[in-house]
Order: sequence, then structure tokens, then C-alpha cells
Amino acid sequence: MTPTTAVGVALRAKQLDDWTTEFLAEHQKATVLHLACGLDTRVQRLDPPSSVHWDRRRLPGRRRAAPTAAHGAVGRLREGRLLGDRRGVAA
Repeated sequence: MTPTTAVGVALRAKQLDDWTTEFLAEHQKATVLHLACGLDTRVQRLDPPSSVHWDRRRLPGRRRAAPTAAHGAVGRLREGRLLGDRRGVAA
């Protein structure tokens, strides 16, 4: 990764964090569906209020960003694979 690319990636992450923060400030009981999140650490960076439900879905074969315990501030955190995963789904 070149320095220019790294700066672009950081700026993109900052913009997405800002938009998410603004949205959650107006919607205290939101449900965030974070698709294909892989190693993304947005939920740790933003530390949303406990009333927010954050559902992280990664692609099959991808690794988690961090253990679930790191997300203690989130009211409900669910993690799983995007395809073929039924954890947390009512029968």
C-alpha cells in the first residue's frame, strides 16, 4: 500500500465514522447491519450507546475483528457469517 492509498483509506474510514456517529446521535435505538465487516473495527472506534443494536456479518472464511467482549457498550451485538449462518435467527 502506498502512502497516498493509506491516506485515502484513512479519510474514507473517518468519513464513514462521522456519518455513522451523526446517524446514531439522531437515532438512539437504531439497529446497525454491518455487512462484510471482516476486520473492520468501527464499533470499537465509535463506542455506540447501549441502546444501539449492532449486527456484524462477515463473509464466509473471514476472521473476526475482535472478541465480542470488546463490544460491551453495545446493547446487543450479534456476529456471524453473511451467508449460510443462522446464529441468532429465530426458528
